[in-house]
Amino acid sequence: MRRTRGFDFTNGLVARLQDSTGVMTALTKEATFAFGAAFLPEQKAFGCPTGGSGLVMLAGPHKERKDAAFEFDRFAAKPENVA
Repeated sequence: MRRTRGFDFTNGLVARLQDSTGVMTALTKEATFAFGAAFLPEQKAFGCPTGGSGLVMLAGPHKERKDAAFEFDRFAAKPENVA
């Protein structure tokens, strides 16, 4: 099997995947099970300002919140945590 960003998902190693719908074609070709896509959750109104699956930090919050967000992004971006 060709390695894609959804490799762990299509091989049943993880139960869900947050990614762009642009990867749906590759996932459909490689998965041996039925799956679907859903919108990101919303609180007041839906919005996906980044248009994909990148890590983003907004400019508006106070420094303390930005520092906390940065720590989360650094944790989430580690190769061992990506899956």
